[in-house]
Amino acid sequence: YWMIVPCVYAGMLNSSLLGYKYLTLSLVTVFRNLAPLVTMVVEGLVMEPEHKPKVTLPVVLSLLMMVAGAVIFSFGQATATWLGLAIVIGNSLLAIGDRLLQRRLLVTECKDLPLSACMTLNNSLGMLPTFAMAFAMHEVEGYHSHHNAWTDPATLVLIALSGCMGMGIGFYGLMCQRAMTATSFQVLQNMS
Repeated sequence: YWMIVPCVYAGMLNSSLLGYKYLTLSLVTVFRNLAPLVTMVVEGLVMEPEHKPKVTLPVVLSLLMMVAGAVIFSFGQATATWLGLAIVIGNSLLAIGDRLLQRRLLVTECKDLPLSACMTLNNSLGMLPTFAMAFAMHEVEGYHSHHNAWTDPATLVLIALSGCMGMGIGFYGLMCQRAMTATSFQVLQNMS
């Protein structure tokens, strides 16, 4: 069951990176803050009763306040192209699907799968669509012009540190996904 997660996860990460070519940070912030509202509705439909988010008036009002804050933050700054809007909507749907899928699998079908196995599958299988996108977007062609930067020891240390940080974020993110609703996890991500 877990094998679908790396594809959705890679799609979410790659579309996020692609989106920054066409969008402002303000517009991405607004969509990120809308995501928990949609997630809460869908999570209420697809999760078993003991794992559904508790929908109360204070919860809904706090989520609406978060959206209002994002809109105020981005007021007058959210310019985008139609392509950018399509990418951010697709990315938001992938992010919602990714969080819901991970939460569902971590508490039901894959509850006995070690988190280290989940993380290893996410990162190893997730590389395949990422490499495909790098080739499709002609990113590989730029390698030769940046060869010196890629072989610089300082760059290699930063890449290694980034990888270690990514492993920590991935592992503890999965721990959080197992312990809290997908809606709460998205709010936590927005807060950070």
